[in-house]
Amino acid sequence: MSRFGWWVMTVLALLIAAYAMGVLFMPVMRPPFLQQRFLIVPLAAYLHLGGSGIALAMGAFQHNSRLRSRRIDLHRWMGRTYVVGVLLGGVGALALATISQYGLPTHVGFGLLATLWLFSTGMAYRYIRTGNQAMHRRWMIRSYALTFAAVTLRIYLPLSQVAGIPFEPAYQTISWLCWVPNLVVAEWVILRQRVEALLPQLRPTAVSCLLVSLLGAALAACGGQTAQKSQPPADTETVDSGAPPAAPPLAANPAQEPETPVAEYVVRGVCPYECCKYGNWTLLDGGVLRSEPNPDADSVGQVASGAAVQTDEGAMVLHPPGIAVVVPDTSKPAGLAVGDTVDVITYTGAKVARVRSQGGQESDVGWGALRMMREPLQRWWVHMTDPATGQTGWLQMGGVRSQTVGAPGSCSKNK
Repeated sequence: MSRFGWWVMTVLALLIAAYAMGVLFMPVMRPPFLQQRFLIVPLAAYLHLGGSGIALAMGAFQHNSRLRSRRIDLHRWMGRTYVVGVLLGGVGALALATISQYGLPTHVGFGLLATLWLFSTGMAYRYIRTGNQAMHRRWMIRSYALTFAAVTLRIYLPLSQVAGIPFEPAYQTISWLCWVPNLVVAEWVILRQRVEALLPQLRPTAVSCLLVSLLGAALAACGGQTAQKSQPPADTETVDSGAPPAAPPLAANPAQEPETPVAEYVVRGVCPYECCKYGNWTLLDGGVLRSEPNPDADSVGQVASGAAVQTDEGAMVLHPPGIAVVVPDTSKPAGLAVGDTVDVITYTGAKVARVRSQGGQESDVGWGALRMMREPLQRWWVHMTDPATGQTGWLQMGGVRSQTVGAPGSCSKNK
């Protein structure tokens, strides 16, 4: 998102969030239909206004890449606050949807909005708990697009009245219009980001295909001329031996040459969660133990779900690593120039990014100096021993109990 776009979104979100808090704490600001809701379902009204206002304000700052890269701890705490706000606001919204004005269209429209809002936020939370940063960001885009329905609703309603549309059909339509286009825009943003991430791979492939096509056309032209010159005279008797024509050599088709595989990068000694430390863990999900942090490595045993294990080391496997473009920032090291394309060889939860230039030089740089073109595909492996069986090996992580790993909110527990 551009800086101007982020400012417009944030200002609108903060204005509506302030309005929600004003209606919540100052009854004189409540329109008649809201006063009725506070009388019929006061708890749902308080939950929806309070939770939605918090989520609307917190969520805008979660989409600021500069804040996310420079103040990761603040980003995490604001994210937790956002999730709590959505949970409260979504539960209240579900209750209010059943008694919304003008019948079934608004009941279904607002009810489906609340359901998808809770679901998308839950998916974003689930993926960040498992360390999948790319999927977490996609679901957060969807979640905040639905949160932003509070803004678009208050844009469309006055516009419909200015246009002279009767309030009842306008309100029924806007109960859908306030969030469905938002979700369409969110999917477009996600698709654009995924395409931009693939461009560095597609461009060399497209150039190679073009060169192969031109070379093939040139060889075909030369082959046609050679065949024409070597044709026997018309009165010369030819003998058909019955043998099949010789097959062309394999090297004649450069398109069949195997592509160079994308190299993986392994970051050793990492524990990617806040307050994370290795030691005695209880696994949520079991799995196969490997001799190396690689799914193709030899199996050396298996651990069951719920097993109490001893962990001593971790590794984050990036396959493929990320790709980013250097942008102006004070944290940019001297060896990099603005516009350079670099490989990101650290996991996205780290406070500082480690990058590798085209010349192979590695350096540390702040996330604010990078514009991600492709997120690294990262897998977290942990080396562990199961005391019950004596088996030792690497397990690709799916889940462990937060109080034993040191996940968010556990910094003061079991230390």
